[in-house]
Amino acid sequence: MNYNYQNLSPDEFEKVTHSLLNLEFDIRFEEFASGKDSGIDLRHSKARNDNSIIVQCKRYQAYTDLKSKIKNKELVKIKKLNPERYILFTSVDLSVNQKDELLILLEPYVKSTGDIYGKKDIDSLLGKYPEVEKKHYKLFLTSSTALELLLKSKIINQTELELLQINEEMKKYVQNNSFPTALKILNEVNYCIISGEPGIGKTTLAHALIHHYLRYDFNVYVVRSIGEAVEVYQPTELQFIYFDDFLGDTTVDMDIQDQDFIRFLKGVKNTNKTKFVVSTRNYLLTKAIQKSEVFERERVLLSEQCIINLSDYTKFHRAKILANHLDFAGLNWLIVESLFKDKFYNKIIEHPNYSPRLIRLIVEDYSAQERLYGTRDDFSVFFLKMLSNPSRLWAQAFEKNGDAAQTMLLCLSTLDIFIDVKDLRDVFSIYYKKRMHELNKAIMPDVFEKTLKQLEGTFLEITHLKNKKTYVRFKNPAVRDFLHDYLNRNREEIELLLTINLSFDHLFYILANFDIARTLELNVMIQEKYDQTLEKQFKEDIFSKTFMVLEYFLRNFDYDNSDLILSKFLKFITDREIEEYSSYAFSNIILIIAKFDITNSKFREILNVFFSMISLVEFYELQHFENVLIELKKIDYPGVLLLEKEIKNKITSEANWIEEVDSQEISEMSYSADDLEVCKNLAIKYDIDIYDAIEHHKEFIEDINDYEFDEDLEAYREQKFAETQEKAEIDSIFDALRSSY
Repeated sequence: MNYNYQNLSPDEFEKVTHSLLNLEFDIRFEEFASGKDSGIDLRHSKARNDNSIIVQCKRYQAYTDLKSKIKNKELVKIKKLNPERYILFTSVDLSVNQKDELLILLEPYVKSTGDIYGKKDIDSLLGKYPEVEKKHYKLFLTSSTALELLLKSKIINQTELELLQINEEMKKYVQNNSFPTALKILNEVNYCIISGEPGIGKTTLAHALIHHYLRYDFNVYVVRSIGEAVEVYQPTELQFIYFDDFLGDTTVDMDIQDQDFIRFLKGVKNTNKTKFVVSTRNYLLTKAIQKSEVFERERVLLSEQCIINLSDYTKFHRAKILANHLDFAGLNWLIVESLFKDKFYNKIIEHPNYSPRLIRLIVEDYSAQERLYGTRDDFSVFFLKMLSNPSRLWAQAFEKNGDAAQTMLLCLSTLDIFIDVKDLRDVFSIYYKKRMHELNKAIMPDVFEKTLKQLEGTFLEITHLKNKKTYVRFKNPAVRDFLHDYLNRNREEIELLLTINLSFDHLFYILANFDIARTLELNVMIQEKYDQTLEKQFKEDIFSKTFMVLEYFLRNFDYDNSDLILSKFLKFITDREIEEYSSYAFSNIILIIAKFDITNSKFREILNVFFSMISLVEFYELQHFENVLIELKKIDYPGVLLLEKEIKNKITSEANWIEEVDSQEISEMSYSADDLEVCKNLAIKYDIDIYDAIEHHKEFIEDINDYEFDEDLEAYREQKFAETQEKAEIDSIFDALRSSY
């Protein structure tokens, strides 16, 4: 078999070498942590001589690079080590003359050319010890024989092209727990349903399984319907049948298809030669079971699932993905070096926006720009900037989409973060027609469903709740940031949006989030819209949302009839239980209305309701009352001294509690270190000394670091040990990458 060792990382090549040498020599070779190796990758030691046999693994493509490295760097290390025997393993395909040349260079440490293993020598050893190939799965995935087997399989032409691309991508493939899980299910029942959210890796897992079964001479069939699966099925032939997105298209004959599908599953389950894999989205399978009586009856049969979650990608997996992309990017050390300073790579691995797709895009974009224009920004700065707000990357992806997709994304960016799909449809339908009219383009039929499906998994995430409602949001918050910036630079898009008969919430969101919208001449229209819906808003919406809406309009627009607003607001707060109130939101409203009408009797009533909350709030929430008190003092509000006394009494009472209460109880009440700092500052203002008690509680909370104490101490120690071990493994990955430069 012809292997391509350039597709292995340096660390992976070293592990393959270790496995082969242990078998070939029938002795134990030591392995070491990745990183600077002082000239030793593997070693066999005898008594009185630690360096009996030294092995070096050199993964290079060109002989000139290999020879230069040995002559200028490795030879000095070898002489210092002075081993009895030196063995060289290299991925370079060596000629007879090249081996002889290396032998002369490395004498007397290399005893013969038999101790210099080139590419063909390693290929031969792998043929001799096939178990090594099984242990190191990427050897097979990237071999030329694997590719030939793919092309000889009876699969449709377009799938061949797809698998060719996957064969290239397998160089960077990182196996996680989903692969052995799926394999176990297939070994037990011969079929497996791969389910998960769009873009999570269902298809990638299926392709990895295809590669696995090709090694065992299975013929592969990629089908698009259960009918095609039945056509190719041969119970006497080794077969791997893959049906991607099997619930992606639902037709009127769904019940008939369901019966065929279940019948086929039962047939496959009872055969020893066929493996059947299907993929679908979680919510579609749940929906199908609810809708189909056939599926409902066969719930047990449909339970053989391998569900892929984001949690399958641990920090270790993230590190491997990043390292693989860097390794194959072809960037020189002067560029990549910045990611290693102070272990900067950890910031990338732990970034909340991390995704394999985004890592690939960032590395590819930097590489392309570097080739075209030379050295750019510091790579670490560029990487973090793109992760935090990858607007340039999103801009490229946005521009590649058609008019309908761009329209849907722009619509969603002006709606709430989590929006009902029906509301999105209503806005999209009107905006799409207006936008196509402005662009003088034709309106496409069934455009909403097609566009939603196109964007799902890349730009959008769709969630189906138990109440049968469906919600849409951006898969990555950075997309919304990019689109907000885009709209703020395109006045005509905002103007077109505002011509739609927007709901109150939609109008509010646009005005609150787009600076350009507030520069348009809309004051009259906005006030009219607000007056029409204010009463409805008070009656129907939850307390905090009403406060948010009222606060925005009071801050940004002048009203002649402030009495009307105060009357409606007073009625709103008195019609509800006081426990519903948010002291933070309430204090914001007080601070606003105190500036324009403190003489109104209704203001005093509102203020009384606010201060009646004092007995119900936590210690740190008293800061909101203190903020209101400060403003009232500025305007010499009558009765302010009584209010101050009330706040002081409450703070004194809470301070006594802080000194007496156990730190464990503080933690259970969800007090944070910041909350305790607020309490301390409030106490200082009223000359109450609780510094020691506060610092004691803070130290306790910071020490537990949000760890849940429902686990015993031993479990906590095991968790900490696992985290330390994972960090060491991640460092080893990048030490190996560093040593390859």
